Amino acid sequence: MNDNFYSPGIPDEDFIREEGVPMTKNEIRVLSLSKLRLFPGAVVYDIGAGSGSVAIECKLINPEGRVFAIENNAPAITLIKKNSRKFGVKLEVIEGTAPSALNNLPPADRIFLGGSSGKLEGILDMCDRK
Repeated sequence: MNDNFYSPGIPDEDFIREEGVPMTKNEIRVLSLSKLRLFPGAVVYDIGAGSGSVAIECKLINPEGRVFAIENNAPAITLIKKNSRKFGVKLEVIEGTAPSALNNLPPADRIFLGGSSGKLEGILDMCDRK
């Protein structure tokens, strides 16, 4: 059998967790990754990245793409970095609140919106303009 593939759905318990930092659960993550329809070299935003679970799986599926984990919560940012090291992926972690945190990023091919901090309309407007 060829082991040169990645199948999404890292078990939730494999991620480093911290109380108060949300994580997209396995079943929702797998469905979301399927709907994202990632392609080689895609630029992906994970807005409100929490623990980094979606961003990490996006990078594992699309290692040559750029995956931005955007998060405004300091403990979550630390957790994203720990989890990305654990799974051996290099994410581009952006500390800040969307939509302003998106200003200097390249246009996204795919966007996963895990949290909006009450700024959904502004985030959607910014993403539409990019």
